[in-house]
Amino acid sequence: MLDFSWKLLQGRLPTRGAFHSRGVDIDDVGCVLFNNVWEDENYLFIGCSFAFKVWLGVYSWMGRFLYGAT
Repeated sequence: MLDFSWKLLQGRLPTRGAFHSRGVDIDDVGCVLFNNVWEDENYLFIGCSFAFKVWLGVYSWMGRFLYGAT
């Protein structure tokens, strides 16, 4: 978990956008679910509506809630 967190904070997660930025030949850098959106860390944890619903579920399971979430 620590390694994952460190990579997330450093912008080093292996996303499609990151691979493309590093010169890896990738046909499609878009999100697997919503193809027209560039896949990067910010999108995966903040911008993706599906991921946001997952985070809401995690927080709910933990007995917490996200402020401003509707």
